[in-house]
Amino acid sequence: MKSRLLTRRKYLRMCESRPVILCSKCLGFASCRYNGETIPAPYIKKLEKFCKIVTVCPEVSIGLPVPRKPLRLVKDKDKLNLIQSETYIDWTGKMENFSREFLDNLKEVHGFILKYKSPSCGMMATKYYSSMKKGATVGKGPGLFGKAVIEKFPDYPAETETRLTNFAIREHFLLKLFTFGRFSEVKKSGKAKGLIDFHAKYKLLFLAYNQANMRNMGKMVANQKENGIKETINRYEKLLHKSFKEKASHNSHINVMEHALGYFSNEITKSEKEYIEELKKDYRDKKIPLSALRTVIRSYIIRFNIKYLKDQSYFSPYPSGLVEVTDSGKGRNLKHI
Repeated sequence: MKSRLLTRRKYLRMCESRPVILCSKCLGFASCRYNGETIPAPYIKKLEKFCKIVTVCPEVSIGLPVPRKPLRLVKDKDKLNLIQSETYIDWTGKMENFSREFLDNLKEVHGFILKYKSPSCGMMATKYYSSMKKGATVGKGPGLFGKAVIEKFPDYPAETETRLTNFAIREHFLLKLFTFGRFSEVKKSGKAKGLIDFHAKYKLLFLAYNQANMRNMGKMVANQKENGIKETINRYEKLLHKSFKEKASHNSHINVMEHALGYFSNEITKSEKEYIEELKKDYRDKKIPLSALRTVIRSYIIRFNIKYLKDQSYFSPYPSGLVEVTDSGKGRNLKHI
């Protein structure tokens, strides 16, 4: 029986368009950092095979040269000012205007990968100073462009290139990115069948993230004639974003796995059941990623040809080509017994 792994070819056949990611241009696309360098980001290059990448360098876009004197965020009460070292030129207004205009004119986007600690693109750990003089920081937070992204797209997957090296963070990012990307196809079509099919395929994933929202979304789909399909899709999207606001707990994912296990538990041996229990424990103890446990469960779904589970996006939420070798469980042998 052929594997149902979501390969690049299958994914591109399934979707007319790929998820759109806005990336900092210095992350492997152009030598536009303040020192004229670029940051190697091989994982983002891998994403290019499955996603559309849109790049931006806010600092170059507002007229700064390459190379250039570095920028610093100076905090004055509640106001953040973007000041260039040595020249003391204030670029705050230009950066805020650019950020607003650029994001307002962004036609389509499903996620963001921005430069870690950048005074423009930073998402959460950029240093804030009390003045341009050397001294201790007075806090940390997003850069000016990063702040604008968070404010305009608060529910969208947004990470830095450094945080994506963590398999749990990367898994959550990819899951949201491809789910939102696929839902955008439903929104574009504006058809009830598209929404019905989407909800049916994502039921187990929604169960893992927010059971109450899953039920409410199901009611919306069932009663879509009351408000019309356009309004239903808009309301559904709000609950969809709300459902993925936080990562699902390990126990929630294990509950979904146990639900799936119920479909074939009578067909496998005692030693196989024991092995699955061992994997569940390792996942609960954060020794292996969810993808490792999910791959084993999926192999049984394929083996026993369980159509309902085969159709669930939970077991193939994003292309298999994006699973790193390091996501295999720290070198552990994951062949089921």
